[in-house]
Amino acid sequence: MHGSTMSSAGAKARFSEAMWFAHGEQESRDAQAPDSDDVAAKNTLPIEERYREDGSLSAADAARLSLRTGGTAKVPALREPPRAMEIPARELLDESRARSQMWIVAAIAIALIAAVVAFAL
Repeated sequence: MHGSTMSSAGAKARFSEAMWFAHGEQESRDAQAPDSDDVAAKNTLPIEERYREDGSLSAADAARLSLRTGGTAKVPALREPPRAMEIPARELLDESRARSQMWIVAAIAIALIAAVVAFAL
């Protein structure tokens, strides 16, 4: 997507993320200008056509604005296994009790709603 990627056979230009970012920079500069009323008028084309690769970006701008980094990096391997997190037993029990109490309250609420509906009919 750097520079012009159109073939000599006249193939259609592709969407370019670098063009997307270049237009965004330009629109930002235009919006800050005092005569920024015509910014919306420039955006009349559909997105698919507005950001097609047309060769107007310099190689430096295309490289700066591209999502492609040009390389990959290795992720370092872990040399030692991660340490297990120690959670106090008391904290685990409290959490377990809170969950069971929530289910009990929910069951009672559902039973009460069912009873009210049954008596209303």
